[in-house]
Amino acid sequence: MGMYSKKTFASDLPPLEVIEEEELNELNQTKYANSKANDVFAYGVLTLLTLYVCACFFAYMFPPEPIPWEIEFALPYDPSKMTSNCSAIIRNPMEGDITSKRVVEYDIYAPSNTTTFSQVLQFTIYIDNVLLMTDLAILPRNEFIPYSTKLNDLPYGYHEISIELTVPLPGGYEEITQWNRSFHVPEGSKIVKVNLPKLQPKAPPKVIKLALSDLITTSRPRILSPQNGSVLRYHQDLPFIQLNFIHHKDHNTTILLNGRATTFDIRELSYPIAKVYINGLSSGSYIVTLVVNNYAVDHVSFNITNI
Repeated sequence: MGMYSKKTFASDLPPLEVIEEEELNELNQTKYANSKANDVFAYGVLTLLTLYVCACFFAYMFPPEPIPWEIEFALPYDPSKMTSNCSAIIRNPMEGDITSKRVVEYDIYAPSNTTTFSQVLQFTIYIDNVLLMTDLAILPRNEFIPYSTKLNDLPYGYHEISIELTVPLPGGYEEITQWNRSFHVPEGSKIVKVNLPKLQPKAPPKVIKLALSDLITTSRPRILSPQNGSVLRYHQDLPFIQLNFIHHKDHNTTILLNGRATTFDIRELSYPIAKVYINGLSSGSYIVTLVVNNYAVDHVSFNITNI
């Protein structure tokens, strides 16, 4: 078996007496350089941490003004490429029209050049530069959409109506277009125009025939003869005047001669026509009044002359 000698770690190092002075100087310089590098690194890290804390404090105390995303990421605006071509067509009133129709009729056309879907826009109406109404519309593509708005309490005189369209564009921009129309409201009452629908041809109406007696029955009480303003001839062989009138049995009928009530014998010819004989009349002017239920419903004036 071989023999091994035991050696310690300390025995491997040369004795201190053997280390020369130059080697000690080199060791000292290396140690100093390492310690100096560690100090610089520590100071650098401390400086960065201090700056970070100061920046956080400044950002908290003085926050920057927020910028909307549509402006921060906006595209460069090019009017030749970024346009919607949306338009408004005022149908009524026409330019320089004289009308009392207080309604504005218009169409909005949205070709949607800026989107492949329905066009969203805002339209605003002004009357004489005064806001009348504003609304938001979602319009289908390439279709004329009709609208109408009432102009209440619009005085007479010259007026100007303006329709303004506000269309959003890509990049956060807006396209604003305006259409104007001048018209005149005359004085006086409103002119109402009514468009009547065309009636479809129908079967000829049924002809209802009524007898003369039915017409007389349904007519109001009145004096049939003598007629108003007539001239009657007085004759000794015919010393009376026959008065014919429409009479209803359920009515209280009175005959006045020159405003005075006189008792007459009412005789029926054929219902509802009745007659009375007025006797003792001489030449002159007379007025006969027919009173039904205390209301004067008819009167005639006639003259009597001698033959």
